[in-house]
Amino acid sequence: MGQPLLACSGKQVAPAIRSSLVSPSNRGWLWPVSVSRLAKADIQCIDFRGRFSLWLWLLPIAAMFLSGCATNGTEPAIPEIASAAPTVERIHFFGNEAFSGFALRGAMETKQRSKLTFWKPGSPYQSDVLEDDLLRLRKYYFDRGFLNTQAAVDDVVESDDGETVSIQIGIDEGAQTQVESVGITGQRPPELPTEDVLVEDLALRAGKPLNKQQFDESASSLQENLEDAGYARASIRPDTQVDDAASSARVQFELLPRDRTRFGAITVTGAEQ
Repeated sequence: MGQPLLACSGKQVAPAIRSSLVSPSNRGWLWPVSVSRLAKADIQCIDFRGRFSLWLWLLPIAAMFLSGCATNGTEPAIPEIASAAPTVERIHFFGNEAFSGFALRGAMETKQRSKLTFWKPGSPYQSDVLEDDLLRLRKYYFDRGFLNTQAAVDDVVESDDGETVSIQIGIDEGAQTQVESVGITGQRPPELPTEDVLVEDLALRAGKPLNKQQFDESASSLQENLEDAGYARASIRPDTQVDDAASSARVQFELLPRDRTRFGAITVTGAEQ
């Protein structure tokens, strides 16, 4: 069985760094993050064992630890353009099979000139924004089960008049991780249905791709079940074990109901009729 992995720019983080980043009460799988351009990239760090996301404003605190990520060479730099302010005419992709170029362009901040509003220019070419867009593309894939996707700018071609550029981005999708099993552990209150019934109602299902939205919906559904049964202080602790070699994942949701919440005395005040 694979172990939880914290990925930083596609590289594995040493266990010591991982333990420094993740508290014992919130330990588990994290979506990839980047230490470059943290202030601008709209990238979330998603914890498979926590219920909520760690927003970008938390990431600079962890940047000092992430700087220890092992690297095998220097990643290619995004080309700079000599022209003062070229706009983006076209963004081309190659190597993408699971998602269309239209879908991938929608995940980017850099925008090409629209064919519908052809009289409007595309967004200004900015190498730092394009660098962040590579992270957004990886996150787009990651959220849909492609845990090892790589994206790189293959070429930036400037027009003869220097007013526009065309961008070529290469995608190495890798394998899509499939959910091997979904289980429920912890203390199941008697008010809740059986484990089989609970699992059957979850959005995340065995035999389907690992998907962030379905993962979040499943955790929220179990949380609501506990709260509806009177366990207002309940929580869900997910745990995901990923086997990279088999491109599979085992997901467990631990139920932590705590004490059942009860109403105290109810007093009605106001004018009498």
